[in-house]
Amino acid sequence: MSGGFYTWLKEVRCTTAREVAERLGISLESARGRLKRLERRGVLEKRFAGRVAMYCVKEGATPQPSRKKGPSAKTAQRAERAVELLAAEGCMSGSALLKALEVGHGSLRHVLMLLISSGRAVEVVVGKTAIWCRDRSTAEELISRLRAAAHRLASSRRFVRPFNLIRMAQRDREAYVLFSKFVPLSRLDDDSLSPQALAFADGILRSLYGEPIRYSHSKHVYAVLPQPRAEHGIAVRDAVPRGAVGPRRLRHSAVRRARRRGQETVELMQRAEELIGDGCIAAPALARRLGITRSRAFYVLYLLQSQGRVVKAVVGRAVLWCRDADAAQRFLEEVKARLAEQYELKPVAPKCLYELVAHDAEARELFSRVVDVERPSTYIMLKELLKEYVLSPPDLAATLGGVDTREAVLQAADRLLVRRRA
Repeated sequence: MSGGFYTWLKEVRCTTAREVAERLGISLESARGRLKRLERRGVLEKRFAGRVAMYCVKEGATPQPSRKKGPSAKTAQRAERAVELLAAEGCMSGSALLKALEVGHGSLRHVLMLLISSGRAVEVVVGKTAIWCRDRSTAEELISRLRAAAHRLASSRRFVRPFNLIRMAQRDREAYVLFSKFVPLSRLDDDSLSPQALAFADGILRSLYGEPIRYSHSKHVYAVLPQPRAEHGIAVRDAVPRGAVGPRRLRHSAVRRARRRGQETVELMQRAEELIGDGCIAAPALARRLGITRSRAFYVLYLLQSQGRVVKAVVGRAVLWCRDADAAQRFLEEVKARLAEQYELKPVAPKCLYELVAHDAEARELFSRVVDVERPSTYIMLKELLKEYVLSPPDLAATLGGVDTREAVLQAADRLLVRRRA
């Protein structure tokens, strides 16, 4: 238990789980769990003020550490197993250690960082492959062997590419045994080489001959020198940055990410309220205007609904989000007055209805508040929104007296435009 947190507890004397969660930036469940652990250790006692649980500091209680600082027993066991493997093999790749220890990438990385911080392992990165060795001298010896094998294979050429080096290593027993310990040299299902192997070969050639003489999207060409460079440029890491090992830094970074995410959500909620105003909007239209995904837009709208700041209006299968119930009713009445009563529309097909709306400036302005009128797929939304006012059963030809529906609607749209110009 950190001294700062316990000092704060002694100052406030009594607190609740919600106050602890807000102070530490953790969830309410995590705060309850932390307070219950302190209660079991005899530091706090639980009291009730009405229906609210209060945790108060006991008089004369002295906090004892829950466990000694350092890795857990399981992590220490994995670290010892990794040390034994490195002592037997000298150097191993990360994938080989994963299979041997039967852990995930995160757990393996944590174990190896502990070994580096204690001086029991070093890391070498060749291309995109991380290689772990028992000490620096073993790592330097491995780099020398890789460089010598690659230069022996490439010395028969004037120019060499990573692809050529892997192909030559496949036919050379000594080089194959050495390289295959760290990268797969066999071909993939599509008869191509592994990108990891190509990056590995590119790293070795770069350490031998410097920068390639020609770049392209997929090819690096190196000029083979009689004598390779003395400085290989492959870093051997035997130290880690301060604070990079241990769960505390990871926990705090997760808290910071959660806080940033929460701040972004609050800003999105404010912008969504501004866009809704005193009217309505659909979730896809809100997502496009805010530049977020539809799922994120639904999340923001549901948060606003849970706080009573918007209401959900369902018309058929269409869903609108409005400021309040009155705003939803006003919008539907405006739709009815605009398209059903003023123009006395006859039943039309959904696509034709979209074309009619597209030809009417006032109708476009009305529907642009909730949907993207510029997209032809909007007619689906219009169908669900207007079917109780405008649409009727599919026998459109009989309703219109045998007149082609599309032509009739286009003519009606032209008449509307002529009437508005007059």
